[in-house]
Amino acid sequence: MSLESTYLPLLRAVDRLLNRSPQITIAIDGMAAAGKTTLGAFLTARYPCNLIHMDDFFLPPELRTPERLSTPGGNIHYERVREQVLQKLADHRPFTYDVFDCRSMTYARKITLSPRPLTILE
Repeated sequence: MSLESTYLPLLRAVDRLLNRSPQITIAIDGMAAAGKTTLGAFLTARYPCNLIHMDDFFLPPELRTPERLSTPGGNIHYERVREQVLQKLADHRPFTYDVFDCRSMTYARKITLSPRPLTILE
């Protein structure tokens, strides 16, 4: 079975949402190696969209506490996602966010995005 036929219900749902709103945001959630990146790449090949990788928002070492890491998704810096991405998306203007590099454990670079009809959080 092709990816196109596998994702046909999703494509139809995205099309319906885009017909109702000039800008939408969708989140792809799942376990490690579940295909989130593959789905994100598939959608970016079909829609004018921004793809934001949650890997860019891993929690820096100074915020990693046993309590935080014991919660589902506790290794993600959700506060930074909210401040640097979600709140900025609502402004419908270009914005920049920091990319956390797990190898160097630093914010290695910045990504600037302009509004697109579809934003995918993967």
